[in-house]
Amino acid sequence: MGTASGVFATTTGEPGLGYGLNGISDWTTQQPFLDVMKTARPWTGHEDGQWGAMSYEDMQALGLLDVNGYLTAMPDGITRVETFVLTEITEEATYTAGRYRLTYDGEGEVQVFGGTNVVAQDGEIWFDYTPSSEGLVAISISSTDPNGTGDYLRDFSLVKEEHIDAYDAGQMFNPLFIANIENAHALRFMDWMDTNNSDLTEWADRPDVGDFTYANGVPVEVMVALANETGTEPWFNIPHNADDDYIREFASYVAENLDPDLRAHYEFSNEVWNFMFDQARDSALDAQERFGTDLGDGWMQEYGARSAEMASILDEVYAGRDGDYVKVIATHTAWPGLEQSALEAPAYQALSVDNVAPYTLFDTYAVTGYFGGTLGGSKAEDVLDWIAESRALAEQDADALGLTGQARADYIASHQFDHATDLALQELRDGSVTGDPEGSLQELDALFAYHSQVADSYGLDMVIYEGGTHIVGLGEYTSNQDLTAFFVHLNYSEEMGLLYEELLDSWVENGGTLFNAFVDVARPSQFGSWGTLRHLEDSTPRDDVLDTFQDTYPRLDLVGEQPDDPVVDDLDPVDPVQDPLPEPEPDPEPTPDPEPTPDPDPVTDPEPETPPEEPEEEVPNVRGIFHGSGVGLWRDRLLGLLSSDEGNQTSNRTTSDQAESSADEETPTVEATSSGSGGFLSLRFLSGGASRPRVREVEQEPEAAQETKTTSPQNAEQEQATAFPRSGIFSHLMFKGTGAASFDTTADEDEQDADDQQSARSSKLEFEVFSFF
Repeated sequence: MGTASGVFATTTGEPGLGYGLNGISDWTTQQPFLDVMKTARPWTGHEDGQWGAMSYEDMQALGLLDVNGYLTAMPDGITRVETFVLTEITEEATYTAGRYRLTYDGEGEVQVFGGTNVVAQDGEIWFDYTPSSEGLVAISISSTDPNGTGDYLRDFSLVKEEHIDAYDAGQMFNPLFIANIENAHALRFMDWMDTNNSDLTEWADRPDVGDFTYANGVPVEVMVALANETGTEPWFNIPHNADDDYIREFASYVAENLDPDLRAHYEFSNEVWNFMFDQARDSALDAQERFGTDLGDGWMQEYGARSAEMASILDEVYAGRDGDYVKVIATHTAWPGLEQSALEAPAYQALSVDNVAPYTLFDTYAVTGYFGGTLGGSKAEDVLDWIAESRALAEQDADALGLTGQARADYIASHQFDHATDLALQELRDGSVTGDPEGSLQELDALFAYHSQVADSYGLDMVIYEGGTHIVGLGEYTSNQDLTAFFVHLNYSEEMGLLYEELLDSWVENGGTLFNAFVDVARPSQFGSWGTLRHLEDSTPRDDVLDTFQDTYPRLDLVGEQPDDPVVDDLDPVDPVQDPLPEPEPDPEPTPDPEPTPDPDPVTDPEPETPPEEPEEEVPNVRGIFHGSGVGLWRDRLLGLLSSDEGNQTSNRTTSDQAESSADEETPTVEATSSGSGGFLSLRFLSGGASRPRVREVEQEPEAAQETKTTSPQNAEQEQATAFPRSGIFSHLMFKGTGAASFDTTADEDEQDADDQQSARSSKLEFEVFSFF
């Protein structure tokens, strides 16, 4: 099938607004379902004196859960099995307050903790709930199917009293949630589908409407129902391990049940370029199996190949219905040139004459629209200085006004971030405060221009799969309370609204179509202020700007009535960009909120134990990181692990238990390749060993040669292999350019004179860890 332009046509023939929906969790303020149980946390089992002794996965492995996740028998040694809802909901979310009815079928003992005025009767428990940022509701099972008849506790539902009639009549969604999204062009279901790190393979294992919680993935039936009710176009992310039958069955259900006036958008997985996620690591392994060799960029060629296979299945399912679906292929926005590995996938084409270039099968080319990610990373110390200056100015102003006592304290609290906000606004526009445009709208505008040319050259429409503020503390700055307080303030300030206006103007001026804001509703925390709204009854400047954008570019009432657009078949792309942006930087992935640690406050006996405090995550040892232990963004801490002093200490500390077995191992050698100041640094193991890695710096080619390789498809494979060497089962680390660490070199000392040795030992590589793989 050829590509079609104008797939997001509106009444003005211009862009549209979509939302990425926040993931399902027990602490969500999104509250999308009338049945609150659908946001419940998977079961946790407790022993006497040990909270959380058994996980949901443990119960599953023991065969103690039915197909919908209900407990069929109590695990041995477990005294209670609990789930949690309405966890740490902000007091401002007053719509959650009220009386609730819990219903269930089966025999057993059920209790509710965390509510008040609890009244229990056969198959029902009623209670009152008041939102609290430090509270939760625990639903606790102490026995199920006590007579062994198979009548275990099941079919739980939890509905607010005022919604019972609507729920009993078949209504599924919270009307406040619907009101917030019903005018959007599209809804991206990436988080609802639990796409990242998904292990779904077979259609039989998909989420089911009857599942007790949708925290592990929302059923396709529910997502289609939401799209139909709101008139929004659904954007689905197919699990990366899904087999062909899964893709075919999923698409067939959508094709048969989605409102015919709506299109379905399909994307293979999410951010397969991003080695934070299993989909990228699995793609690298699949590339080795498919292509039989190490291509350097194999994981992206595999992404293009599997995306093409998905697209071909979609074409079969939708045969004769070209206007009913849209196929999306995505790239790493801040890595110009990487997209060609997926769009062209030359190794895939070489396997068979039937394998066409993936881009010929797609309609839209998806990028991100994030800005501000450096404020919480490489520029964090600057921001802390701004905050200190700003607070000092507020104190001076309070004194000048003659304020004392509480009046002085209130004034300072209200104005402590004024100066810092002004500086941040300027920095986020163009980087002129620090002199570094990294992470600014100016830099993002240039990236939009680049990718617009790419999209045009391949005959694709450019869309944003995720976009908006990325201002959050990273690494060691995640726990900095001053930064967190300022970032939350900044993300919901009037100034942020101004930045969103400029962001959207840039998007439109560069030919962008759909803009998916990430995300619709989420509470802010040290892990980010991702929610356009903090709760369903919130009002924020950036949401006001998005509403105006939505009004300016409204969707068609009937999408199918838009004018026909030309279809371009067998398009040969031109060289998309002659002057690529120098020194691309990774576009950090939003860090999800960790699960809050529940602390039930029981109303009746038995009193549940207070959960233990979550221990601080241990910094993994160097070998564990290089082997891809699954740790996330160990950004600044990793610098310390790789530096000479702490690296030696870490190596000694983490390998002491294996000292004898590893005594004869050779020192692991790491090869480093960087693309210049502010660019990428890729590391790989060249040999095994337990000692601290040594690093060899690889000399870069002249800048002109780098540009040629980046823009030339013929040289793309060679360039990727140079920038991302692989060795056997070992993995990579990817860095971007701030900070400094000293490394030893691998050159033999007898091959160097004294000056060279001293120079090598004192040389520095400047970088900041972005992600590892």
